Amino acid sequence: MSSVLVADGNRDFVSYIPPINRSVVQELDRSLRDTLKVFSQNRNAEQNPAEVARDITGSVDAVERAASLIGSMGSRIRDLETRVEEAEAQRLILSAERDKSVAQAAAASEKLAAETERRSLAEARAKEHESYSKGLESDLSAARADIERLTAVIAQAFGSIEPMNFNGVGFGT
Repeated sequence: MSSVLVADGNRDFVSYIPPINRSVVQELDRSLRDTLKVFSQNRNAEQNPAEVARDITGSVDAVERAASLIGSMGSRIRDLETRVEEAEAQRLILSAERDKSVAQAAAASEKLAAETERRSLAEARAKEHESYSKGLESDLSAARADIERLTAVIAQAFGSIEPMNFNGVGFGT
């Protein structure tokens, strides 16, 4: 029993015990010291066994309370361990979902980059075609103007000419 006691010179031992157990250890230490004092006084006073038994009931009660507290702490520790396991499992699930989301985001970014490139190419081609179309319209306007001038020159030289049909039908009177 004396090996459990904390000597006055080693009081800092209690500070090494986690706070959840510190009060139990302090109470147990106090009870055991009191019990030792009772035993040392009983040896000196030579009291009868009934008084000695009555004097250690406080220590027995303290030990029983400590055992009860340790049991409840064990139960709380098991509950906390279960919660930690559940939280770890949840963390693993969320981590896997995060990794999947990161992969999906990376794939979406790559697709977005490819679509942006395609859009840029399509816009460049559209500008090229628009420029080409404007060039053709300009050429067509110049050709019509040339045809109208030519028609006017021919009409002056030869008389009346029917307007030209651009559907493949030639000149005709």
